[in-house]
Amino acid sequence: MKEIRIIKQASIGTEELIDEDHSKINGTLERYSKPVVSKVYYKASNVAENFIRSNIAEWQIGGPGILVTVDTYPEGCANTNPIRMSRPILCITEVKSVPQKYWLETLPTFDAQDAQQIRRLKDTILLTVRSLVRPGSILITPHVSTLCSHSDFDCLKSYYPVIVSTMDLARHNDGEQNVFLNLATIWRSVLDVCEEAQFYNSIYIRQFIVSHMWRRRYRDRSFEVFLYQLSLMQ
Repeated sequence: MKEIRIIKQASIGTEELIDEDHSKINGTLERYSKPVVSKVYYKASNVAENFIRSNIAEWQIGGPGILVTVDTYPEGCANTNPIRMSRPILCITEVKSVPQKYWLETLPTFDAQDAQQIRRLKDTILLTVRSLVRPGSILITPHVSTLCSHSDFDCLKSYYPVIVSTMDLARHNDGEQNVFLNLATIWRSVLDVCEEAQFYNSIYIRQFIVSHMWRRRYRDRSFEVFLYQLSLMQ
């Protein structure tokens, strides 16, 4: 009986030691896994973004006679509940495509009172629209906006002869049609993505948006295409 008690005590001690070792290992993994995962996530999003930028023609939207609307989150996109300190996002979407085609791009935070900063962001938006939206598209823009007012797009009329504001469209509202309700429906899925992005740490919002765009584009082939692009870098 004495020998049995000794064996039991030894086994209990071993279990405690194993549990203690597991606890130490888990603590070590927890300390190191977060930085590693962050680095991998950052690397993956950079690979995806570089591929997107170098093959921008594949991501273009619109075309002759196709309606394309441009706006920024959180100020626009039919957003009625802006999250405080939201990271601004440029949103461009076709009006009638199924499945919906859109482009999202994070913008730097800005001071609305800094005229030079606002001007730089407006120029960035115009360059993005020019590179993403095919010539001949019909642009729909906010009438007044901090970053993309209707008048800001006058310089693009040689590429997009028809550029209308939401206020111009609202003049045709009647009992059956309301442009703002229609736009709210068009922006709904885009708005959901922008709102979800705000729950990430600010340094990861861009990576989240790129990842979302990649998965939406390639769907079941997302990982396969990513691995192939990664292999080309070796």
